[in-house]
Amino acid sequence: MDGPEKEGWWAEQRAALDPTDQSFLVIVPHAEAPAEALRYLGATLKRWRATRPDVRHIWGLGELLAGEFPRTPPDCLGVPHPLERYEERYESVALLCVAAGADLRAEADQLVPLLEPLQPMLAWVTDPFTYSQWNR
Repeated sequence: MDGPEKEGWWAEQRAALDPTDQSFLVIVPHAEAPAEALRYLGATLKRWRATRPDVRHIWGLGELLAGEFPRTPPDCLGVPHPLERYEERYESVALLCVAAGADLRAEADQLVPLLEPLQPMLAWVTDPFTYSQWNR
């Protein structure tokens, strides 16, 4: 990978990922979600991740834990972005990544009940392909 996608704010986090990891789920908080709700979402995702060995990375987790909106690199979601200042760009979503071959159904079955109480603060929970298609 060369160019701005190698130099972006995400470079250090991306270096820790296994190239075989796969995108699993996109979580989009409501634009008006308060900091307290974002922290609660972050804490919920952190607890879930701690019990799921196949969950490799959650883009935006650090921001959520800080009460801020999550950031995911644009190329992780296949959403077009202008190349100007590309290294600064992001999608305001959390992206959950799992190991290749992970049982996606089992991961979802464990996560969905944890997200149900958070529904009022979530605009959308979807798979990465659908997110990408709707944002083109």
